[in-house]
Amino acid sequence: MKQKVISFIDGLSCMSVREWAQIIVLALVVINGALTIFGVNPISVSEDFLYIAISGALVIIVPFYNKWKNWNVTPEAVTAQNVLDLMKMGFASKEQIEQFIKDLKAQSVKEEWSNPTYPAEDSKTE
Repeated sequence: MKQKVISFIDGLSCMSVREWAQIIVLALVVINGALTIFGVNPISVSEDFLYIAISGALVIIVPFYNKWKNWNVTPEAVTAQNVLDLMKMGFASKEQIEQFIKDLKAQSVKEEWSNPTYPAEDSKTE
């Protein structure tokens, strides 16, 4: 039993922030539901306040999120946008781009097989 608890705790350390947030929200929902079933009002605020708070948060968060999702913020996204712009201007066709991608993938696989990497002898632990 002790080993299972230790294994469980070790597993918690490799959880991502997103997974932690999901577990915390799930716990809050379960606690809120249980308290409501037993007649305890866990949220003692008016509906008007909740409406104003949620609406205000959405007014601030949604435009920024949408703008963020549509920005080219990484070098890869900028390159992809440049390729799309070339296609729209007629300098490259869809077929040419698809063939270029296939060629790059084939070249990558070929290089991977011709230059395999092996772990260094020093890194072996016995």
